[in-house]
Amino acid sequence: MHSVQAVVFLIATFATAIALDVSQICGESTPTELVEQLENSIERASTWLEDQQLLDGSWPLQSTKEAIWALQTTNEDWYSLEATTRQLGVKQLEIELLAELAHNNKANHIWPGRVRNRKLSLGKFSYYTHALNATCHDVTDFYGHDLPAMLQAQMHLFPREGFNNYYQYALAMLAVCNSGQMIKVRNVRILIGGQDEDGEISFHSRLPDETAMAVMALQCVFRSVNHNIKTMVSQAIQQAELALLEWQLDDGSFGNPHSTALVVQALMTSKEHKPETWRCTDAVQSILDVQKKSGSFGNLGATLHILPALAGRHYGELKYLNPSCKKNPIRMLPRLPTNSSSIMLYLTIQDEVQVDSEATTLVLAAPHNASLFEIMQLAHQSDQDEFRFEFGESSWGHFVTSINGLKSNGDKNHYWMLLNSSGELTSTGMDDIYPEHGEQYVWTYRALG
Repeated sequence: MHSVQAVVFLIATFATAIALDVSQICGESTPTELVEQLENSIERASTWLEDQQLLDGSWPLQSTKEAIWALQTTNEDWYSLEATTRQLGVKQLEIELLAELAHNNKANHIWPGRVRNRKLSLGKFSYYTHALNATCHDVTDFYGHDLPAMLQAQMHLFPREGFNNYYQYALAMLAVCNSGQMIKVRNVRILIGGQDEDGEISFHSRLPDETAMAVMALQCVFRSVNHNIKTMVSQAIQQAELALLEWQLDDGSFGNPHSTALVVQALMTSKEHKPETWRCTDAVQSILDVQKKSGSFGNLGATLHILPALAGRHYGELKYLNPSCKKNPIRMLPRLPTNSSSIMLYLTIQDEVQVDSEATTLVLAAPHNASLFEIMQLAHQSDQDEFRFEFGESSWGHFVTSINGLKSNGDKNHYWMLLNSSGELTSTGMDDIYPEHGEQYVWTYRALG
């Protein structure tokens, strides 16, 4: 067994460095000159965006929710720095949504089967949920409102007048996914059902925006979706990514700067297409080239949508930010010495015996040369409230006997089984599995026989 020594820390410990680190936005070959331009651009755009805040804490054009989302995702320390104007902005965010909810329905429930007032669109409601999630709110109990549940209820009305594009639909799916809630299979099928033979997911749009947002939504739900539709989701993502690549122009852009930012964010999530294959450097540079001396990208709307992309952030990543706010914080291993690299691993725990139980996915940073067993030991040592396991040993190696207090039961033939991301049993045990970056493994408690 390799000797691995590491201490597990909260990712929040590194919040400042992560928020400002764009050195690998286009992979390991990101030019130093581009990194310097990005750091300067982000600072200027953030300052300009904060300067647009009004005296009551809001932003013009009813864009408080989008502005707060952009600033917080760009810099995870933004809200926690306790600046009075920032606290006022988040309080204004709460007031705005409460006013919208009250206006739409005087009772405690919104949209009980039908929309009484369509002024609060699903897209607007989704952005409120994103912004609240980013600023440490419990969106499942926002003054008595379960926002993800309300979003999913509204998604069932798709499509209808005023709610008939996949941009809104995917944005809502991302809001639910980032809240840590399970996406219903029906909703996933609806989004995939909008894909045409060219791979695009849109209502005959002349822009790649809908497809880009759909890719991010499908990537977000992929790790937690039911195994029997994983293949369908994976294929839809691959086809959509190929469709996005067809939009790229000679200068590296994907149309206007807003569309380019969205496609860049979507392709950042790709497991199939490395940054150099879609000319990431040229794409990012095409956005930087249109920034004004003031720091804006022409107007408020463009700036607040472009800013997170320049920081290497995308919509599907929100649930991994601000871990100190979450019930299931992400645990990270610090980087090892420079002669060793680190990876990110997704470890899902699920109980198939109790059919109503929810799966939990842990996100771990680990040494590249560590076995799955060693990584699990490090996670166990980090915080046993989040993850703990017991194991036995045989001539075949180590085997799991208990995870988070749920023990194997030989009398009932209930055992912990290790699956890969496709839902198949692994061919080797955890001692002989050395995860690669971005891989997922699933420990499932299953009844045999």
